[in-house]
Amino acid sequence: MGRLFRVFMLPMLGLAAQWAQAQPPETVKIGFASPLTGPQAHYGKDNLNGARMAIDELNARQPRIGGRAVKFELAVGDDQADPRTGTIVAQQLVDTRIRGMVGHFNSGVTIPASRIYYDAGIPQLSVSTNVKYTRQGYRTAFRLMADDDQQGAALGRYAVNRLRLKRLAVIDDRTAYGQGLADAFAAAVKAAGGTVVKREYTSDKDFDFRAILTLLRAANPQAIFFAGYDAQAGPMARQMRELGVDVVRLSAQSAHMNGIIDAYHRALEGGLSGSDLDAALASHRPADHCDGYWYGKPGIEHLAA
Repeated sequence: MGRLFRVFMLPMLGLAAQWAQAQPPETVKIGFASPLTGPQAHYGKDNLNGARMAIDELNARQPRIGGRAVKFELAVGDDQADPRTGTIVAQQLVDTRIRGMVGHFNSGVTIPASRIYYDAGIPQLSVSTNVKYTRQGYRTAFRLMADDDQQGAALGRYAVNRLRLKRLAVIDDRTAYGQGLADAFAAAVKAAGGTVVKREYTSDKDFDFRAILTLLRAANPQAIFFAGYDAQAGPMARQMRELGVDVVRLSAQSAHMNGIIDAYHRALEGGLSGSDLDAALASHRPADHCDGYWYGKPGIEHLAA
């Protein structure tokens, strides 16, 4: 009986294997959202290029989940760096039955959207740095880089202890990202023995900073730290030079993308960003992914380990 059973089963197993191979792969949707239009679209497009590259790399390996062939597909949403739009996009992506979420980019968008993914039981991976994102108790929320407390504190200590700066001014863009980063920077400066001589605020929609810079110049700082994005950092650097505000410029990595170098490289000479700090502290760079980033012009000046 055993021999007969074996003779009977072998052809059946062969047919089953052929049938399994003939079945089309199951589509697994991965959500993606970033600003793809508006002043911060270059961030989103760079992120989208990287996500598409990763999807193609995964699919080229002919992945299997639970023994079944799968094909990953990217479901893309444009949140316009706007919290209200971001929640709408999040719900739309959930409704398309995504299995995982990559995004959003801005902390102010990620935080309200994270509740939607949590309610749907969808894991979310984001580069948003505001500490609130991962302190809401959502087990679906994962951050892929250092948070504002870590980045701001590192830059504050570096400014005082390594650059020997004692009098610093701070500007933030009032976004969840900018405010959290500026708070951590200012606290670290004070803890290291420095002084925040002036703190001012703008928005991520403003591009004329002359009034703010005039106030800061009167406070006589040795450096100005800007917590915001490169769409504002470029014009700010140019206006600093126009007004004769000749001080060290500090910022985190979101204000130090290739776009700002292309547009304002003369005005930015002498500036220091969190990306420069990353380069000084990290010895590893993912060169294979940098070299393989062929979907569009790379927009990231430095990819920290």
